[in-house]
Amino acid sequence: MSLEIRKLKKEDKELFLSYLHKFYHSEAVLHPTDTQLHLNIFNELMRSEDYLIGYSFILDGENAGYGLLSKCFCPEVGGSIVWIEQLYINEDCRGKGVARAFLGFIEKEFGPDRIRLEVEADNEGAISLYKKNGYRFLPYLQMVKDKDGF
Repeated sequence: MSLEIRKLKKEDKELFLSYLHKFYHSEAVLHPTDTQLHLNIFNELMRSEDYLIGYSFILDGENAGYGLLSKCFCPEVGGSIVWIEQLYINEDCRGKGVARAFLGFIEKEFGPDRIRLEVEADNEGAISLYKKNGYRFLPYLQMVKDKDGF
């Protein structure tokens, strides 16, 4: 098995947008999102790495999925955090170690004090993957206020 983890490029736009469509119509999220949001994500990825970094996974020469990360400083741990914003693996590539390799890549590449992610409560496959790789639940409730609620 040969796995390449590389940063997303401009040439990846159509493939990446198709992945976002699949991701936002999967068990990983609460509800689908507008395609304008998908374009905003891609445009931000191409603009800079200030807020978001995107990776493409190539397994044995074939596209296998993508991952999106953001970084910040966390007072709670007194150091850096890498947030796994999205992790999507093609169905036919699941169970082949791609996600596990990406988790290891994050640790090696960024050396963060904490890696954090969100997972839907009924996404049992993802929860199992994360637990096997040493992740645990935090006893926090998360709250948001979106722009249209300001």
